[in-house]
Amino acid sequence: MDEKRLSRSRSDVYGRRHFMQLAASTAVGGTLLAACGGNVANQQLKTVPAATTLPQSEISATMTASVGKTYFPGGAPHVPDAYTAPFPAFQSVKYVPGNGGKVRVFEIMYGSPSISENQNKFWQELNKRLNIDWQPNQVFTDDYDTKATVMLNSNPPPDLVLISDGDSVFRVALQQGAFNDLTSFLSGDALKEFPNLSLIPPSIWNNSKYQGKIYGVPRARVELGDVLMYRKDITDKIGLGIPQNPDEFYNWLVSITKSNVGGKKVYGFGGRAFFGNNAYVRAMFGCPNGWRVESDGSFTNVIETDEFKQALDFERRLWAAGVYHPDSPAANNKQGKTGFEAGKYASYQDGFSAITAEQQRSMAITPNSEVRVLVPTNNQGKVTRFLSTGYAAMTGIPAQATGDADRIKELLRIVDYISAPTFSIESNFLSYGIDGWDSKVGSNGLRQLTDKGRNEMGELTTLANGPQIFYFPQKPSYVVSIQDDVRKMVQDAIPDPSWGLYSPTADKQNTSLSTMLTSNFQRIVRGQDPLSALSDVIKQWQSQGGAKIKQELAGSYRKVQGK
Repeated sequence: MDEKRLSRSRSDVYGRRHFMQLAASTAVGGTLLAACGGNVANQQLKTVPAATTLPQSEISATMTASVGKTYFPGGAPHVPDAYTAPFPAFQSVKYVPGNGGKVRVFEIMYGSPSISENQNKFWQELNKRLNIDWQPNQVFTDDYDTKATVMLNSNPPPDLVLISDGDSVFRVALQQGAFNDLTSFLSGDALKEFPNLSLIPPSIWNNSKYQGKIYGVPRARVELGDVLMYRKDITDKIGLGIPQNPDEFYNWLVSITKSNVGGKKVYGFGGRAFFGNNAYVRAMFGCPNGWRVESDGSFTNVIETDEFKQALDFERRLWAAGVYHPDSPAANNKQGKTGFEAGKYASYQDGFSAITAEQQRSMAITPNSEVRVLVPTNNQGKVTRFLSTGYAAMTGIPAQATGDADRIKELLRIVDYISAPTFSIESNFLSYGIDGWDSKVGSNGLRQLTDKGRNEMGELTTLANGPQIFYFPQKPSYVVSIQDDVRKMVQDAIPDPSWGLYSPTADKQNTSLSTMLTSNFQRIVRGQDPLSALSDVIKQWQSQGGAKIKQELAGSYRKVQGK
């Protein structure tokens, strides 16, 4: 979850038809809730004053005229739309979300906390627009798991909690019923009561389920996980193209490492060394996406496959060639980013959602920087590409905080507001605050946060975000290239079949097992242990819980499949 919200984002918009549907549903004066079968209580909510926006006919005409010029529809599942110019503002929320009371929040923070509410005009305006008293408890990412345990045992717990559902703390909490089952509120026709949440793709809603039920609102992302980012501006200077197989990739990294770019040494690969978990190398050798379901319904972990052994051996070859930056084995996430941005190495692995942040920060150092995704290929017959769940944590409502349906709907309306789509009036406020105070239009014609805005806004609303699009006003044409990378990455990409399945052993032990594997794989890749040691590592994993996890996943899979 190491990313900042540089733009309000969303995944899987299905091109012009879908956006037209969005614009129509958010047209000023619309009666969406009533038209969609909202209940009487919702129809009696206080209406937000109609904002001054373009008529619906002009919005539709602008969209149609912009296709292929400033608006590039994704046109397929998992491929976001791209914009090289802003779209006319529209109103996405028609009803006041809150009822005037306190809303206690537990959320993550990556940077610095916002200044106090009594000195914070943005915070005060947020309370006014939501009609609530927003009371956030912001926790740094490195402390999140530890403080989450304390939070979950508090009485009462917060009203809204950002659930890092990949972590053992929250997985166990979900097992124990610590969060409300929101399935009846966030599926079928009921979801239409929350127009912005209804824009989250069905695939992401499905991927975020736990044992077939919805326990939170997912923070939608592009449905890609870890990718190998590279500095195309560096490889272009060296005269390198796109490698098509393992040998070409090896030579690509060696060529970078042997070259001096701008008079300085550049390594082929750097940042955090994901030994044994290099997504590009795994894909190039045709590894499964985490797990593979066999014909008899049993589960095989990726580390148990021949493809993984080949990938691990290839990483040994890369390490021996000296293409890794020397700091890689000990680098943390922040160090990995800053080294890449400074051009110390030409490629590094990170979550796809970090790409625009990397582009922006790289440009601040080298104006002509271009951060791209190296799409896995293998013209020798082996390649797989991996989908991700498409979300980074989700926002849940603790069962001990409330079980009242009206209160749950109020809290979901608040999350719906914070999930406003890009270019909406609500998103503009959440991204740029109060015009003329938190943000101003710069000499380049772009609205930018002021120092006041950065100090006031901080990360007060990290619980949710809007639908993913590609929009990067500092370098408009860049987003079309990134959209093309994504289109290639998701072609024939496969999901992890374990998503949403139930394994109590995995929920409790995944963190410790992952630490053990990483340590052992690092020793193998760095030549401290032979490749043959992999069989012992697999046996250790199996004996410490892996074998039981396989059985539990298979049982959960049969149950979900109705077998």
